[in-house]
Amino acid sequence: MADEEKELQSQEAPAEGSRGEHGEKQRPARRTRTPKKEEAPGPHDTLEDLPGELARAVERIRAGLPGVEVRGRRDHWLEIRTEPSRWVEVATFLRDDPELRFDYLALLTGIDRLDDGFEVVVHLNALTSNLRLILRTQVPREEPVCPTLTGVWPGANWHEREAYDLLGIRFEGHPDLRRILLKEDWVGHPLRKDYIDRRPPRKIQVKADWERRA
Repeated sequence: MADEEKELQSQEAPAEGSRGEHGEKQRPARRTRTPKKEEAPGPHDTLEDLPGELARAVERIRAGLPGVEVRGRRDHWLEIRTEPSRWVEVATFLRDDPELRFDYLALLTGIDRLDDGFEVVVHLNALTSNLRLILRTQVPREEPVCPTLTGVWPGANWHEREAYDLLGIRFEGHPDLRRILLKEDWVGHPLRKDYIDRRPPRKIQVKADWERRA
């Protein structure tokens, strides 16, 4: 294939004003261009490739949390994946370690991974060092239970209620786990990918301006 592309590129276009065998004027042939090969997204950087503060943070987390998967990313985020059984332990370390101090929980949400269960995702910021971190764990679909983080970051309260309301993830130890967006008698969790809304469609009547003024 590469040889064919080179051959096409090497073909010279007809000179301007040249004629074909029947006397018709020929247009210069369009030159073909070799398509650029897009680089596949690379893996997470090694410690040697990371900026100094990210590399130090990765080493700090690995030393303080043996067995936890942590890596630095090229977009200057840290990422940790752990088991639900270590969820609170990891969160507490990230908050309390004097060199990390992830003191702000910006986001907690859930993702429906179908057969792989539900993923709980947390975005953390360290306001003093400007580090950012994504914390992930996975819970089974049949029993989607994850320990609450309200004892570590009180701001997790409403985030966890929303994930419970829309996905059905139960946060064990939450002080007030109930629906936050939908009515208490709502059946099911509408952000699940297998959710089916069985309610009959609502009929919406739109009145014209002159009818509303009447």
